[in-house]
Amino acid sequence: MKRPDQHITETKSQRIFENIVPTEWVCREIKPDYGVDYLVEIFENNESTGKTFFVQLKGSTQEIEHDIFEKQITTDNLKYYNSLALPVIIICVSVETKQILGIWANTLIHQNPLKENQKSISLLLNEDYLVDEARLILIASQLDVSNRLGISTEYDSDLAQMFNSHILQWIEHFYSDSVSVKFNNLPKHLKL
Repeated sequence: MKRPDQHITETKSQRIFENIVPTEWVCREIKPDYGVDYLVEIFENNESTGKTFFVQLKGSTQEIEHDIFEKQITTDNLKYYNSLALPVIIICVSVETKQILGIWANTLIHQNPLKENQKSISLLLNEDYLVDEARLILIASQLDVSNRLGISTEYDSDLAQMFNSHILQWIEHFYSDSVSVKFNNLPKHLKL
């Protein structure tokens, strides 16, 4: 019996990814996987922090030239990631170069407003998205604010932009301990 190349690529990408997860953290593989491959729980000083996130692993045999990784992501998957209570990081692994790149799925939706009947988006990740163990820890530190309520605004005129800016400054000044006006790509955020 011959093992399919896709299965070999998947196994290689799993091993490459698991090598950058800090040994103190718990990385649970999800089987069967329906759009997410891992649930990662962050521990510090042998204690759970309560911070968790999903990982969608995208293994590829493509060589990453000039530190740019290209992958198609379906809009159905993006909508699914956005519906989850926990944030999802998309981890792309080139099994050829062993480079790892990552981006929060919520960021993709925010940066790429979906058009009606759009089936996919082209994901282009450059060296700014390269991930190793230290960078994964830094990326996960963004979860520190995920339990706080965040507010982002949309506007359609210069006057509305100025008004929204003043509202956000006021909220940040008086309610900075309980409300965040930053990190609007994480869950539990209101949009005005």
